[in-house]
Amino acid sequence: MKSNYKLQICSFFFSFFFQCTILKEKNKKIIFFFTYFLFLKQR
Repeated sequence: MKSNYKLQICSFFFSFFFQCTILKEKNKKIIFFFTYFLFLKQR
C-alpha cells in the first residue's frame, strides 16, 4: 500500500507540472494547496 501511495504522489506531481505549463498562474494556488494537503496527509 505504501508503494501505491508513492505512485499516486508521483502521478500527482506529473499532472502538477503538466498543469503548470498549460494553465500557468490560474491553478497555481489550487495546486499548491493540493500539494500542501498531500504533505499533511503523509505526516
